Amino acid sequence: MNKDCFVYTTYGVGGSQTIYLYKQIHLQFNSSELTIPVGFLDSDDVPPLLGRHGFMEIFKTCFEMCRLCWGGTVLWKSLRPVLTIIWCIFRNSMNKLKIGIFGSAAQEGNETILKAQELGKVLGHYADSIILVNGACEGIPFEVMKGAKNSSDIELHGYSSCLSREDQMKEYPLVDLSYYSKIVYINNKFLHKDNDRILKKFRNLLMVADCNAGIIVSGRWGTMSEFSFLIDFGKTTGVLTGTGGFADEIKRLTTVIQQAS
Repeated sequence: MNKDCFVYTTYGVGGSQTIYLYKQIHLQFNSSELTIPVGFLDSDDVPPLLGRHGFMEIFKTCFEMCRLCWGGTVLWKSLRPVLTIIWCIFRNSMNKLKIGIFGSAAQEGNETILKAQELGKVLGHYADSIILVNGACEGIPFEVMKGAKNSSDIELHGYSSCLSREDQMKEYPLVDLSYYSKIVYINNKFLHKDNDRILKKFRNLLMVADCNAGIIVSGRWGTMSEFSFLIDFGKTTGVLTGTGGFADEIKRLTTVIQQAS
């Protein structure tokens, strides 16, 4: 397998895990594929015949059929406001899955940047299913975000290591905050608010806790700690190999650690 191959792998405490996938993202790159679970269940659960978005499609189809059959009639004029309200309530109740993007805060080589942006474009195709989350700073995760946002209307959330928008703009002037629909800042009452290193690790912890799954792209020491959080919290974790750094060492390290335990 050459260095350009995308490989999807899941890691879990105690060995491999079985996951029923009912929606996947496939990224074709140089005759290789990356498969990422967008909807997933634990092995003890029964796979649904229809995902939540399947029900949304059924509702929209019924709505359209009613419009075609009764459009312009008194009955339709009476039904439409009610159906619209039901649709809005139903749509808003369908919580999207949060997919965290974890990787090097520093820029890597052009090859890794291009892979990150390509991953973002593919994730953008699933804007109706997922929200992408990153650390609201420069680096590889932000390249994924740009690739997604520039090709879709996907929702992006940023978890900042700063206490306010003003602090964020001072520390990360190159990050365009207009990409994000939501940014989470650390509470000003946090005990270690004056320690930048602790703020960054606390940010990582919060981000992992709020994600349904994570994807590792490249990475260094910080990404290693995020990967540890993902595993400890039982999160499904995708690893984009061929991007260098920690991502290409995870398989070896995981094998060694599991053998030792």
